[in-house]
Amino acid sequence: MKFDFAGLIVLFGFVTIFISLLLIKSQQANKPKDQDW
Repeated sequence: MKFDFAGLIVLFGFVTIFISLLLIKSQQANKPKDQDW
């Protein structure tokens, strides 16, 4: 049970990071002049 719980937390963390990267990419696409990297 603990292993499954830890795996779920890790999976949730990866999903959160993936969504954050998508949001940052969309913001850069909308405002390429503000962030040129």
